[in-house]
Amino acid sequence: MSPFSGGRELASLPIMSWRGRVLALGAAGLLLAAGCSNTVQGDAAAGSQETSAGKPVAGQSEGLIAALGAVRSTRESRVAFTYGDIAAIRDLVEQDRSRFEPLSGWGWDALWIERENVKKGIDLDIDAMQEAFVAGLPPDWVGVIRGDYDVTAVEAKISARGATPKKDGEATTWVVDVSQGIDYDGPFSDVVHTNEFNVTRTAPGSFAYSSGAAAMEWVAATQGETLADDPVTMAAANCLGDVVAAELYRPGDGPDVVYAVGVQVAAPDDVTEVVCMAPADGNAEQLRKTFEQRLPDAVGPEFDALRGAEAVVDGAVVRVQAPARKDRPVSDVRNFTTFRSLPDLMSE
Repeated sequence: MSPFSGGRELASLPIMSWRGRVLALGAAGLLLAAGCSNTVQGDAAAGSQETSAGKPVAGQSEGLIAALGAVRSTRESRVAFTYGDIAAIRDLVEQDRSRFEPLSGWGWDALWIERENVKKGIDLDIDAMQEAFVAGLPPDWVGVIRGDYDVTAVEAKISARGATPKKDGEATTWVVDVSQGIDYDGPFSDVVHTNEFNVTRTAPGSFAYSSGAAAMEWVAATQGETLADDPVTMAAANCLGDVVAAELYRPGDGPDVVYAVGVQVAAPDDVTEVVCMAPADGNAEQLRKTFEQRLPDAVGPEFDALRGAEAVVDGAVVRVQAPARKDRPVSDVRNFTTFRSLPDLMSE
């Protein structure tokens, strides 16, 4: 069973599993390069990050590091994180659907299969948004989708369904059930799969959703440390580089390691799949040796994608990367985290 599936596997996703709700993690002082200059100001769910070069350009995704900086660091939020640059992936799919469609849904899997219902039910066209991420795992998780949308129209639809509003500056939190309950006859039963819209938060440039009120607070107000302040999470995130899609997973059993996978796209014909492992104890060399010893006997398309690639120690992380095969849809590496194949390999 996928750790991200919420107990269900649905074959209708463009990838290999329905992850339901998903992921978060990262590492300071080691590889804090340009991406780590992002800082969070104001309502994190409203996407108010600034970079060292000033505010992000309109219509431009802020990236994985900024997304991590928009989520409060808690024991639950550090377990898993998934990110997708919706706009970049949308462009890739338009150029080559058969190769790039498996990237669709990264960062918003629980809603990807319901996107037409969401559009019809609350006037939110997620396909037209900019980027998305989900932090945590069921039952404690929150998702954020960034981009321009008609906030007034969406709020009117949510209000008409009986959700209770609470204003917070420009943002409004809408509550159906604060306690992660599932009501198959609830006000959003025709819109989402189960309890994804128990709590929603609307704001200019951002739409957040969760099964409960506690996780929504991770993005509504990020006082204190964020995931971008967690050194192990950030080591893994920086190791991935500039990615259009990423997934980070810290299992909690076996070695304390953040496993991260991502897809870099310099051009449609220049795609690299990246795998990073950041051990909390900093012993990356031992991790590298273990990986190289066990890789030859590992079975699966994700392992096949890395055959012949060199595992390199870079500071306190291990990086393995390889050009994406042109005869297969992109995204084999996602199996490493979605199906736990990499944590399971390293924990044997």
